[in-house]
Amino acid sequence: MGSPPNLRHDPADLAAALRSVTTRAHRAVKDAGSSPNPGNREELTALQVAVQELENEFRSQNLGRLVPFVVSLRRKIDARLC
Repeated sequence: MGSPPNLRHDPADLAAALRSVTTRAHRAVKDAGSSPNPGNREELTALQVAVQELENEFRSQNLGRLVPFVVSLRRKIDARLC
């Protein structure tokens, strides 16, 4: 049984992905304010997927200490989309 195809095993790659998604999310949430426009909504939706992928990777690689961080990030994104 092999590993999932998109799994990042290199810690540097995983850290870079986390930094990138976190930066994008911070900007998108800030730009969305209390009411996202269609452009923000598209970015926030894409970020939901990216954050979920990171959460899955952290769980599959036993990096549970990072899961609460991405869960919190996902919740902030979700709050802007509601």
